[in-house]
Amino acid sequence: MKSTDAIRTCPMCEEGQLEPRMHTATIRHNGEPLVIEGMEYCECPVCGADPVLVDQISRNECRLADAKRSAMGMLTSDEIRLIRSMLGVTQREASELFGGGANSFSKYERGATLQSSAMDMLLKLLALRPDLLGLAGRLKGKSLEECYLQYDWSEVSSSVVAASIDMDVRRLPHQESVWSDAA
Repeated sequence: MKSTDAIRTCPMCEEGQLEPRMHTATIRHNGEPLVIEGMEYCECPVCGADPVLVDQISRNECRLADAKRSAMGMLTSDEIRLIRSMLGVTQREASELFGGGANSFSKYERGATLQSSAMDMLLKLLALRPDLLGLAGRLKGKSLEECYLQYDWSEVSSSVVAASIDMDVRRLPHQESVWSDAA
């Protein structure tokens, strides 16, 4: 399919050659003004029309999503892509491993969907500790008890082990009766 960026004849007057332009937009987000720079459009020097082409719309949507993410302290689409690449997983593999739907990472990286705060936190943790990716795969679909009892504690530092022991996972209120027998 031909990129709409290749369209240069004005769709209004069909005479002028469209010239790419950028502007700064200000919207309200969570009650506060949010400035978004680099919003794309075109301008016709003949009739003055200012269409936004399909490819420009896609890039503008991503800029808008990233501005919202930044305002909320969340990872941007480029940061999500970078972390996923650093972890060595495809968009599909990341979606299957972390959830969010079959095409969730494609949507996060295109700016079509904002990631949840939980997904954002998980990705930040994996960016800091990429070695936990394998652990995440091994723990998927297991109960907390199975995770706790089957975990290879040699993989973590003694301070993490001590904190986990202090937590005493067997006494979590929602599972107390089931887990107290495992002690």
